[in-house]
Amino acid sequence: EFEWIRKVATDTANDIKSTADSYSIFYSAVRKNMGEEATKEVFEDWTRVGRVLHLSQYQMERVTYALREMASKGAIYSQDLRMQIGTHVPNAMGLAQKAAEEMGIKGTDWFEQLQGKAKGSTKVTAEFVRRFSQQAKKMYGSETAFRKAMQQPDALANEIKNIGTNFMVNFSKAGGSYMTV
Repeated sequence: EFEWIRKVATDTANDIKSTADSYSIFYSAVRKNMGEEATKEVFEDWTRVGRVLHLSQYQMERVTYALREMASKGAIYSQDLRMQIGTHVPNAMGLAQKAAEEMGIKGTDWFEQLQGKAKGSTKVTAEFVRRFSQQAKKMYGSETAFRKAMQQPDALANEIKNIGTNFMVNFSKAGGSYMTV
């Protein structure tokens, strides 16, 4: 798992240690309900979206906290979408509505329908979280936007930190020790 998350963090210019910490909490909370593949897909989508939106580690933690609350509890609350995610991700409710529409939920009362369908159903909430994440990636994580975000100072600063972390991991794997440096 660490090799996968190290690659995700490196490829999205997110701090490896912080991303690994965040992922381990997210994974342990939602893997049972979402499955390993969907858990990884959702987390990776959000690391990409977070890079494009220049979300800080704190902001990413708030977003992943709300996602794991929904996926692990089998409930979708407006406060998670509006306050936890919407504070950091523009148009979060619009993305949620598109995800709900993909699930066949339409109309002016779409949110109430979604809540009713999801209440107590981790299967429905897991599907919603996955589709919501895909919508966020579609809206904010295009290849062009991502490439541009990777050239910004915050990404470059993280890449420099990650070079050091990756060096130490590889050095350690090769049998080295920081004490010999």
